[in-house]
Amino acid sequence: QHPAVAVTELTRHTSRAILNHERAVIANMKTVGVLPSREAESLIHFVEQRIQSLRRNVRHISAPTPEDILTTLAFVKSMPQALQEDLLEHARLTETKAGDMLRTASLDGDAGFHVVVNGIARLEGQGSSMHRGPGTVVGLTHVLLGSQPYEKAVAETDLHTFFIEQKAMTSLMAECEEMANNLWHVAGTQYTMWALGNMPPFNSWGQERLSRYIQRGVVVQINEL
Repeated sequence: QHPAVAVTELTRHTSRAILNHERAVIANMKTVGVLPSREAESLIHFVEQRIQSLRRNVRHISAPTPEDILTTLAFVKSMPQALQEDLLEHARLTETKAGDMLRTASLDGDAGFHVVVNGIARLEGQGSSMHRGPGTVVGLTHVLLGSQPYEKAVAETDLHTFFIEQKAMTSLMAECEEMANNLWHVAGTQYTMWALGNMPPFNSWGQERLSRYIQRGVVVQINEL
């Protein structure tokens, strides 16, 4: 409900974790003799001052706008400015209440996909589930392949998304090949996550490690095989 507060607190928590880790590393380097005691104590004192400063100075960090989140996605950044503006004109901001399912069709019945801009979505499919936040693309594979959705998206919290209809996406993909390639990469990554998520050894990796591994992959055309 208050994204700016959430962003501020998450940033402070991350900063504290990094500083605590730095302090522990310096202390360990002192113990094993890599750093002289005086230099280590000076560095630890500096880190502790940073930690105290973080506690005293609570800075407010503005949450990114929905437009900011959409335009930082790889497939959007690859588009010329004029096409980005065209995409923003077609993107419709929607709200889904916590516990409700995210629809992959508009009220008029037109298929499309969502980009989460605020809140948490729970994605379920292939016998597993994962939680995703702002920047997550939902329903893209369904739109690109024209098939039944292989995943179900439920709003874990109140959820705001940009809904982009298939006809607008198809038109923009025809005008920008790099955008089209990036969208296929997003869809391929998501589909592979579900396909491999329950298979050994990938089921023991955790979502983040598996995601990083799959991100290095490429989507090839059938005539390249």
